[in-house]
Amino acid sequence: MMVGMRKLIAALAVPLVMASACGGSEKPKATPAHVTVTASASAAQTNEAAPPQVGDGALQIGQVRHGSGIDTTVMEVQIPLRGRPDYLADEPDVFAGIRAKECAHADATESFDIGWSDFALVDPDGSSYPGASESWDDWPPKPHLPMVGTLGAGRCVQGWVLVELPAGAKVGRVALGDPGDPAAEWLLK
Repeated sequence: MMVGMRKLIAALAVPLVMASACGGSEKPKATPAHVTVTASASAAQTNEAAPPQVGDGALQIGQVRHGSGIDTTVMEVQIPLRGRPDYLADEPDVFAGIRAKECAHADATESFDIGWSDFALVDPDGSSYPGASESWDDWPPKPHLPMVGTLGAGRCVQGWVLVELPAGAKVGRVALGDPGDPAAEWLLK
């Protein structure tokens, strides 16, 4: 009975989210100079495997993407990422941060390659900005999600992914996997 009720609630919630997200002919709003999106206490989490969660089925910050053998949660996004060191003051680009958690299922029969390149910020036109290929000892904030690593069965990692954005970029979502065909997306609101 509870599973049926959850499915009914989920089915009713999608049109409500869609109706509130549609702007008709309104032009997209400009990204503010500083954006921080964090998980809310009411972020929905289930234990059911999910198909690709993109577009109309995209997740909210804090919701878990239950994948095949590995679960991923985007917990927070900061644009710009706070704490930028003075030695990067002359850098014209903006550095954003994605705080994520990845957990391999306890019954997984294989290890999973993970890393910053699995994440990207995407703008409304489809331009994507992947996790950076470098970091510094003191930045982004620790803990960092491993830039490149392997995650074994029953293990979890969490931390920051650094993303370099051109000045003026207006991103609206986080993509997991290939930004052109992601496994999941999290909306920035």
